[in-house]
Amino acid sequence: MSHAPITTLLLATLARQLALPAAVHPVASGVPPEARRLLACQADVGRAARRLLVRRDLAIVRCLDLALRCPGALAGTPTSANDACLAAGAAGCAAALARAGTAERDVEDMGPRCTVAGRTSISPQAFLGDDGLAVERDAPFCPDLGTASPADASRCQSLALACQVDAAVRASVPRAVELLGRLGIALDEDGRCLGSPACGNGEIDGDEECDDGAANSDVLPDHCRTDCTEPRCGDGVVDSDEECDDGNQTDGDGCAADCTVEPGVCGNGVVDDDEECDDGAANSDILPDHCRTDCTAPSCGDGVVDPAHGETCEPPATLLCTADCRSRLPFPPGPLRARAGAPDDLARCQQGIAGEAARFFRDSRRLVERCVMGATRCVVGGGDACLARASARCVAAATRRDTLRARAVPRLGSGCGALSVDRLLGALAFADTASACPLPGSGPPTPADLLGCVLDQIQ
Repeated sequence: MSHAPITTLLLATLARQLALPAAVHPVASGVPPEARRLLACQADVGRAARRLLVRRDLAIVRCLDLALRCPGALAGTPTSANDACLAAGAAGCAAALARAGTAERDVEDMGPRCTVAGRTSISPQAFLGDDGLAVERDAPFCPDLGTASPADASRCQSLALACQVDAAVRASVPRAVELLGRLGIALDEDGRCLGSPACGNGEIDGDEECDDGAANSDVLPDHCRTDCTEPRCGDGVVDSDEECDDGNQTDGDGCAADCTVEPGVCGNGVVDDDEECDDGAANSDILPDHCRTDCTAPSCGDGVVDPAHGETCEPPATLLCTADCRSRLPFPPGPLRARAGAPDDLARCQQGIAGEAARFFRDSRRLVERCVMGATRCVVGGGDACLARASARCVAAATRRDTLRARAVPRLGSGCGALSVDRLLGALAFADTASACPLPGSGPPTPADLLGCVLDQIQ
């Protein structure tokens, strides 16, 4: 084709202009009819994708809301098999997901629709190639599916879009997998997005090798691991049938591929000239205050809290930890008062966060879509003036998105007034979010910093 790659324009507008760098360039005049048909196909794909994102988001949030309405959903271990409230919620959830499934199938049909005779008829090569829609770039979501045909590519695209929604939901509801598991719902049976029913529920589900519930551990020997796999050589834990385990199955590093000790190298129990320590089989990258498997001493930033070395937290310079790992950063009371909070307070708080985060996700996506579609309309004969206007709209969209974020943060925590931040971090599992967020530019971290980080992960 003689036109510039449309996908390049779309991605440039989406990923670059919304972040405010250089503008895209217009295509040459006299664009052939096939390029116009490609644009029509892109518009159809965009509308179908929008429906999928909105309906799936609404469906999953609806499922979580139904689960959170049940007593003990966050505090106990009930499931739809033994709890009438969760059983009723499971029925409502299944109905919501079925409605969303229609939108997912619409996206799956886009490839065949765009490559048959009609208004949007284009060649399969145009649908798949870099000079067309380049949908094969979604292949990392489905390497087993491939993109040999437009139909395969569209199924892959549907999965990729669904994964976007699932990731956004999980950012606002870290216990989403567990809650959906209580309803008996597995959104993605192969675990590429939200995953299968919650590993850790004490029942061996799907492809799990074991599940001992709360006894699952990635630290204790001879325990089922937290990903519900059996203990094995190479998992970094020295089990009863192993002499060592350095987290791999490689010879020549002190611990052989069969987890036996190798003499003359790190891991043999002798501190050599280039080693800081060597405790042999006791070397560990998981246990506190242990020599590490590369024969270096425990240190701040190695991912393990080492109390004997003065550490109280990891990783450093995050919302939870100072740069020297010596102080867990306290959150001032702020909008979240320091009270323990009853189970229904937990549920109410999580429902509020999920609902507001879903609204932010949909509003942000809408801004992105308008930016992209505005630029798309300029591709065919629009020229520099059209693209300049589209670029200005994208800049305005980025500003509007920042405004939405600023307004959403206080609303996000408005239902959490009865909870201490420790409950937010622990019972609602936002600690991982906090540990991935950098310290604010000045002053101590606040609950608003944590909630803002949730929104940053969503967008």
